[in-house]
Amino acid sequence: MTTSRCSAPRGRGGREFLAELHRNRLPGKAVWKINCRADAVDPELFVEMQRAGLHMVYMGLASGSEEGLKTLRKQITVEQIIRDVEILKQIGVCLEFGFMLPDPLGTFESVRTNLQFLRTIVGVGSAAAGFDRMVPYDGTPMKPSWRGRAVFAATSPGPTTTSSILG
Repeated sequence: MTTSRCSAPRGRGGREFLAELHRNRLPGKAVWKINCRADAVDPELFVEMQRAGLHMVYMGLASGSEEGLKTLRKQITVEQIIRDVEILKQIGVCLEFGFMLPDPLGTFESVRTNLQFLRTIVGVGSAAAGFDRMVPYDGTPMKPSWRGRAVFAATSPGPTTTSSILG
């Protein structure tokens, strides 16, 4: 089973989920995965969750550069991400990461920065990192800032403009 309940501030949702598992006598009988933000890692809570069957943690990290995190309004720093990933590695849960490569307004330099960040957090194959690109939907703050900018396109070997991607 998968839950994203641990994303609540200070692990409140994760504690509620853990209490429900215990109430239903599921620890030791179920293996499960959670989706969470890097700033939701509470070491004590994650140790408790692992003992109750937590097998994998998926984190949508988005970017490994301060500029990329700021652009995406993640309200977290690269240092916080690295610290929390290290906590989860020490606890011993499997990790999977979602990542945007390139950053929405990325450059070749930001790609290099992000690849170095990924080397730092995944090491020699300790975790999987899935890649995706951001799609700025109508009505979101990102959409107007993308219009007409040169970005990388998955269907093109070189940079293109968002007007050709977004219409």
